[in-house]
Amino acid sequence: MENLVSHEAMVKEIKNLCWDNRYREGMTVEHLAEELDALAEDFDPYEYRDNLWDEDNYIDEIIYDLNDGRYISEYMEFLQMVAEEDEDNSIVAEILMQYLKKYKKGC
Repeated sequence: MENLVSHEAMVKEIKNLCWDNRYREGMTVEHLAEELDALAEDFDPYEYRDNLWDEDNYIDEIIYDLNDGRYISEYMEFLQMVAEEDEDNSIVAEILMQYLKKYKKGC
């Protein structure tokens, strides 16, 4: 059983490094908004699509929210829920939480 845990930890770290290397120099608010939007769609595509109105662009709304400092705690709660409930997206959610915390400090 110990080998399995070690293997899972190694796989998680490799995924973490690969994903995080996409934004080595930092993540802009636009990238953060794009990643949050993509995660929301991936996490619950039916709910995501049910709430779209024609050509809605959630990315612009997320950028506005982040630049204004609004709803950051709600985004953090969403990311925490994804990290706890969705094994496939948990690593991405955890990384986005780190970036969101850094971004929040910078605001």
